[in-house]
Amino acid sequence: MKLFGRASAADTPAAPNSVAVGLDLPDMFGHFIGGEFVEPLEGKYFDNPSPINGKPFIKAARGSKADIDAAVKAANDAYTKTWRLASVTERSNILLKIAGIVEANLDRLAKAREGRGERVPSCSNTRS
Repeated sequence: MKLFGRASAADTPAAPNSVAVGLDLPDMFGHFIGGEFVEPLEGKYFDNPSPINGKPFIKAARGSKADIDAAVKAANDAYTKTWRLASVTERSNILLKIAGIVEANLDRLAKAREGRGERVPSCSNTRS
């Protein structure tokens, strides 16, 4: 199965008139647990409808209690074993890296919002 983060654009064609057009989205999204995308433990997915036409455009993992428990444990482990022990400088650098990733993908994020019918300003050179 193709999960988000593991599929290429060639593997995941978007349906016409869907918000996925031009976004190179995969056909399925797994859970992001412990720093990686994983399949739901019960292997269940559900259709996520497009807000444009109501037709399914991607499948999302359906979480179970076991998936939630795994996610909570991974989050707790990440906090107690890494984040809590990181210096202010290390935390700041991590947050700056996240901000850089968001900035690098502003046009893609805007395209997704436009696909939902929202008006968004041009994302090129939004910093002043």
